[in-house]
Amino acid sequence: ELEQARSEALNDINKRLSEPDGIATGWLDMDTYGVAAPAEQVRALNLVLPEDVQRVANRLFRESQLASVVVGDSKVVTAALEGHGKIEVMGAVEPSADDKSAKPQSTTRSKP
Repeated sequence: ELEQARSEALNDINKRLSEPDGIATGWLDMDTYGVAAPAEQVRALNLVLPEDVQRVANRLFRESQLASVVVGDSKVVTAALEGHGKIEVMGAVEPSADDKSAKPQSTTRSKP
């Protein structure tokens, strides 16, 4: 997989450099964002080892916390998610008895 990803990245760099606007965009990216020159990008890609990919993946996916947002009836959602981790309900609003937005209203109109 690493070789395939490396090959695709190198092909992308070569394709960009084969077009005049790609060269201009590369210069702009180097100046604006501090992106490495294409030759440096190619050199760096060729130095990447499977261990490097594994190390970065571990740092990104194992050490980070995950948060999900669920929107809906808080009682139903809480009951469904119990036992799957910490649940924090924020901004729950209980509909009042006279809350007309809680029930759909149907109206009929007649033409005069």
